[in-house]
Amino acid sequence: MAKVKTGKKLDAIEAEEYYLHKHERSYQKLVRNRQMEGVPTYGTMLSVIEQYHSFKKGCLYSFYNCIKYNRRALTGPQDECGAVDVFGIYKRNVDERRAVAYVSQLAEHFDFPMYHAPRGLEDGINTFYQAKYGMFTCHDTTSNIGNTRFEPEFVQFWQRKESDRRFTWYLAVAYAIGSSKVSWDDLKAYKK
Repeated sequence: MAKVKTGKKLDAIEAEEYYLHKHERSYQKLVRNRQMEGVPTYGTMLSVIEQYHSFKKGCLYSFYNCIKYNRRALTGPQDECGAVDVFGIYKRNVDERRAVAYVSQLAEHFDFPMYHAPRGLEDGINTFYQAKYGMFTCHDTTSNIGNTRFEPEFVQFWQRKESDRRFTWYLAVAYAIGSSKVSWDDLKAYKK
């Protein structure tokens, strides 16, 4: 550490020790961070789900006659609702740009396989996707918040870039961690 502070060059072993020390400090900072800057709260997600539900009552009649996710609206509800931003309500309530730093830090320290929810986080991840893809859910989902398994097919259709899907996945995991009783120790199996 003294060499780093004085600006002297480190040999290979010292550089590795310094990297491991820096990585561990970063991990401890992540674990202690209770604010989870930019990650939406449970109340925000419920509000988004309810807003989508109310909005769809006015135009998207196919959402009354389906279960879980509305396949008729996969490519968008324009046939029934006209020109509409399918993520408009979500975007008004959740600013994903605020979560970039936290999500990056989470991805740096953990490897959560895409679409395989860690034990205890399933309901939270489902709630997140239910809110984000609320325009595509069916009438029954408001009584099954968190119990309706999200559809990767919708995610892949609307988010073409792998990096966007990965960011959304880690944001969903961050949301689920913040809204569940799962501890960081329960997630050690996913630590890099």
